Amino acid sequence: MATSHQSPAHRDSHLFLNRLAVWICVTATIVAVHTCLRIEWLNHRAGGLLPRDIVGTGNPKWREGADRAIRAAFHRRISLQEDDRILADHGRVTAEDERALDENPRPLTEIQQKELQRELDQSHANSALRHWVQTWGLLQYVLAPLAVVLSLVLLIRAPSWRGRLGFSLLGTLSGGAVVLMLYRGYFTSLGW
Repeated sequence: MATSHQSPAHRDSHLFLNRLAVWICVTATIVAVHTCLRIEWLNHRAGGLLPRDIVGTGNPKWREGADRAIRAAFHRRISLQEDDRILADHGRVTAEDERALDENPRPLTEIQQKELQRELDQSHANSALRHWVQTWGLLQYVLAPLAVVLSLVLLIRAPSWRGRLGFSLLGTLSGGAVVLMLYRGYFTSLGW
């Protein structure tokens, strides 16, 4: 706190540092909360991937699917379903049946087109989620704790009840960002 025996320059520098701390706290909290909300929304669209289990079986790396590969895998599944249908109808699948399916595949039904589009949309959401987690999500490990500490320091030093209320709100929001960051395991989900 500024006292009457401090010089005007000292009071001005103290006021500047206090305003800078408030600005940093508010900005860090806004970025942290926005990042958490964006990651949660993308996680929902991607089918609830976070937190990823990287210690189980399989490859722990987080892969992105290319549209071409997703389409090819979808068409292979449709082809296998056609083979099963022919097998059920005729008791066996001949080389002619296989050749006919390869050379002249039937067009996708409307339901199959919607299913393919759903898989592509989920893959795009997965890619966007991965991008956000490996960029802004990792920045959370600095911003969110910084916002919590600054809000607590400013809360303790706040002279008015409005200031205490505001810094309590900032601390709560940034604390929530820390909890989500740890619960969803942004860093560990990347499989690095």
